[in-house]
Amino acid sequence: MKQRELISLGGLRQDGRRPCELRRVTFSMGVSSKVNGSAACEMGCTKVVAFVDGPKQCQQKDSGAGKINCSLFMTNFATALHKDNPKRQMKLRDTAQVVKDVFENVVVLKYYNKSQIDVHIIVLQNDGGYKAAAINAVTLALVDAGISMKDLLVSSTAGFVESKCCLDLLYAEEKQDKTSVTAVYAPAKRKLAHVSAISPKMSTVSVSESISTAIKGCEELYGKMKAFIKEYMSLKYRT
Repeated sequence: MKQRELISLGGLRQDGRRPCELRRVTFSMGVSSKVNGSAACEMGCTKVVAFVDGPKQCQQKDSGAGKINCSLFMTNFATALHKDNPKRQMKLRDTAQVVKDVFENVVVLKYYNKSQIDVHIIVLQNDGGYKAAAINAVTLALVDAGISMKDLLVSSTAGFVESKCCLDLLYAEEKQDKTSVTAVYAPAKRKLAHVSAISPKMSTVSVSESISTAIKGCEELYGKMKAFIKEYMSLKYRT
């Protein structure tokens, strides 16, 4: 069976975007009253929610700075395959570790001595870029919880689709060529906090161009996120 074209002759992708366009992005905060902070990030049809429980007393006897724990769960109906397997669980654990590591570098943990901050992430739907959506949702959930941070981390994906470098990849785009990167960006410092590639076979030139494209997406997302936070806070604390 002939494989469906991911980019049309007119240069449009399956969802009608041009190569360097972001999907429609929707942010939400305060989606749950049962935790200290919560948020959701929708990037196209990808939807991720994040919950922050804490800061609270550390369960382990540790007199050092605070710590972050992170768990990530993907629903079985999040993708078209509707199945679970050990390989996917390993990827989710690896992603949770990345989230933990990048946020331990941006949260001011010295303010939370002998405390822990538990972050729980649920991927409700994955049409590509769930890792990026998870980072964006956690940033907003930490803001909602009032956690002190040095920067607002934002994340986006980019990669080559039928020889064109594209921003914010769909699931079908990620799976066909498997040449994409996920960039986590610290906008205040204007530098990468983390970058991961799906395929180690990507050339240096391809990785470099993909990272540059992803950073441009991160900068655009940061503008949208900052505007959303400002509006949300003004409504929340309106007197």
